[in-house]
Amino acid sequence: MASGGISHISVRGSFLDADHPATGSKLHACSHQYALEGHNGHGAFTSVVLDAFASGDQNGDGLISAAELSNYVRETLPELTSEKWSYRQVPQINLVGEDIILGASVTR
Repeated sequence: MASGGISHISVRGSFLDADHPATGSKLHACSHQYALEGHNGHGAFTSVVLDAFASGDQNGDGLISAAELSNYVRETLPELTSEKWSYRQVPQINLVGEDIILGASVTR
């Protein structure tokens, strides 16, 4: 039931530190759930992932890590979809190994 847009993010290693040990992190919308479209020009999952880079910096260091992204999506997506569509979309998250930096926090 997914449409275009992000349905799965997989990360290997660190973008900022070449000596960082490889890790594997996955964050994706589940195949047995409906993809909810029509939020800020994207599907709900994609929109929340993008919002995480503007609002997900939990420790205030100006960077977004895999853990911060997953925490933001885990907390925000079910609440957003429940309020907007009366359907609770729950992301499936699997973080393995050390946390990695995905990028800088942005203004959106």
